Amino acid sequence: MTQELTSSKLYHRLLKEGASKLSDSELMAVLLEATPHDQEMRTLDLTYQLFKYEGGLREFLGVLSDWLYYTQDIFEADEALLKASIEVQRRALTRVLRG
Repeated sequence: MTQELTSSKLYHRLLKEGASKLSDSELMAVLLEATPHDQEMRTLDLTYQLFKYEGGLREFLGVLSDWLYYTQDIFEADEALLKASIEVQRRALTRVLRG
């Protein structure tokens, strides 16, 4: 897994340019590359919920809490993955607050 991710162009681009320069789908790809194969649907579902959330802030915080709980267990303390995860959360929260 780490070897695959280290060779990923998106991984290197995220570290070089920053997570904010990647599109939503590119961030999801980085996160999915690092997710264990048996957990990919969970990561995809949580990421989709964060990007597409249309409810109130209180409910959103519940989804965000699920994301934080889930990701702390599956992701190693890897700089690129942490940056991608934080950027996903930042974008989702921005959308909720603007909504």
